[in-house]
Amino acid sequence: MKRSHPLKCLLLVLISFSFMLQNCSKKEEGGMEMNNPTRLATVLGLSVLDIGNAGNGSDVQVSFSKISNETNVSEYRIFIVKSSESGTFNLEKAVDIAPGNFIGVPKTGANFSMSLSDQAKTVDGELIANAVAYRVYVMTVSNDLTQFLNALSGASSEFTLVDTDKNVKVTYIANDGILIEYQDKKVAIDAINVVDNLNGWISPSSTVMSALQNGIPPYDNIDVIMVTHGHGDHYATSAIQSYLSRNSNTKLIVPNGLRSSFGSNSNRIPNFSINKFEQVELVLNDITIDVLQVEHFNQFGNNFADVESYTYIVHMGGKKFMHAGDIDYTDSQLDKFNLLQDSVTVAFIPTFGDLVSPRNRDALIDNVNPKNIVGLHFLRNSLSTSLSQLNSIYPEADAFTEPLEIRVY
Repeated sequence: MKRSHPLKCLLLVLISFSFMLQNCSKKEEGGMEMNNPTRLATVLGLSVLDIGNAGNGSDVQVSFSKISNETNVSEYRIFIVKSSESGTFNLEKAVDIAPGNFIGVPKTGANFSMSLSDQAKTVDGELIANAVAYRVYVMTVSNDLTQFLNALSGASSEFTLVDTDKNVKVTYIANDGILIEYQDKKVAIDAINVVDNLNGWISPSSTVMSALQNGIPPYDNIDVIMVTHGHGDHYATSAIQSYLSRNSNTKLIVPNGLRSSFGSNSNRIPNFSINKFEQVELVLNDITIDVLQVEHFNQFGNNFADVESYTYIVHMGGKKFMHAGDIDYTDSQLDKFNLLQDSVTVAFIPTFGDLVSPRNRDALIDNVNPKNIVGLHFLRNSLSTSLSQLNSIYPEADAFTEPLEIRVY
């Protein structure tokens, strides 16, 4: 019997193995062919809103846009994670979360928006509660892991459920826009706009902007809408008109020069006379609002001295909230307004370009001296620089840098 040479046998084995790798797909148990799986897309436009006052998951509204091709999606999963633990939450952990500690959402072919259950839990199995900071993630789940892998979205903005019967809640909307709520009262300042006007500024998703324009909860029943001045990064006439057409009780305050642009809705604007460096007190829908006509700052080589510009002080829950608009701190003659005696709780101030300076700080502190200062109105491409300036000049100041952030006072 003829013997094969050992080296020759080994060479034949290696050649055969190489041939198999080149011409065969890797097999699963049972003989099914298996390709290298690709990852599914992540959802977009993830937003979370506090829409109630129950102090549980029923207050939480989660919205997101479906992925464009759902053919290989079995469902989406919503995860509620404490902000303190969100830094380490990832896809590997999400896959291992036990049923009951996430919310499964079937694909429907449409974008998603719903309120959660009062029994909704965090990934740790705890019921959602007031006064705890959370973030939300959404996982796109594959219906065939041999072909497509699951995908986890980035974190939502931080949210904290607030009892507005006891506290005043301020929600950051976009650029210089905020929503202030206390009990059943709501006011919006520079918050109702269109996406195109906010290019380059911090702004939320188009879904949120649309909800604002159309008065969809929690943006329904706003008592007073305020506009500080007529620049497009602060308001859009069409968006406000849309809101007013759906909310007959809403009042509007705008600089007098803008009144005519609201046509038949101009009757929602109170009649009052005010000149630069003067102050008027209004009471609309049982909310007291001080209107101050101030000097608009000059910026980017522009002279805005002729812009009719307002600062507002809103009285809510025994507190006072000052929205400075685009104020020129030093040339607005703040000493004329006697604001030190007002004990302003929070001042929301513009903080981009050269607005944050020792000179402007001194004008604000010497004439207003608010208990809290919150910076907003940031350009995206200079955010880190502006935050560094803010921290240097106002070491105790807070800042709104993410849409739908919430502060409680």
